[in-house]
Amino acid sequence: GDVDGLSSEEFCAAYLATLCESALKRFRNSSGNGKAVEYDNLVTKLIQDVIPIHFGIKVDENARQRILNVSTVYSKSKNGDKDWLEDSSTKDARSTLEIRAAGE
Repeated sequence: GDVDGLSSEEFCAAYLATLCESALKRFRNSSGNGKAVEYDNLVTKLIQDVIPIHFGIKVDENARQRILNVSTVYSKSKNGDKDWLEDSSTKDARSTLEIRAAGE
C-alpha cells in the first residue's frame, strides 16, 4: 500500500503491527515449541518459567545471579557500559494522543 499519506505515528504503528503479525505467525507455526512471554517482569519470567519449564534447563543460584547481572546491562549499548533502566511508564506518559490512536 501507499505510505505517503500516513503520519509519522501511523507509519510507526503500521511497522510495529507488521513485527507483531510476523511474531504471531511464527508462534502459531511453532508446533507448540514457541512460547509467548509478556515484557513485564521478563527477567523473573525467564528465571522461573521460560528457562526451567519451557526449555527444561535447571536454574541454580549461580545461573540466577548471572541472569540478574546480565539483565542490568542496556542491550543496545555497544560497549556494555550503559545500565538498563525501566522506562516503560516514562514512554507511556510521553506518548501523544496521535501515537495512542495510531496504535489502536
